[in-house]
Amino acid sequence: MQAMALCRGEFEIGASVEEYQIWQEPKAAKDEEEAKGGRQRSDTQTMLDAIMGAKERRIWHSRQACVVKVKDHD
Repeated sequence: MQAMALCRGEFEIGASVEEYQIWQEPKAAKDEEEAKGGRQRSDTQTMLDAIMGAKERRIWHSRQACVVKVKDHD
């Protein structure tokens, strides 16, 4: 990522990231796990989703801002 400051000063840059689609494990991967003959999955995530409520898109925010100090070439 590149940035160019057009004036001197101090700038703070923050960020947020939001899911645009809720991730779900592909059905083929679940079927392969069961076909291996091993222990069945406990579906812990499914139980947590039932307890916690409906799935929603998640959002992450930066904890610390990036501070950029711009000076003249003097």
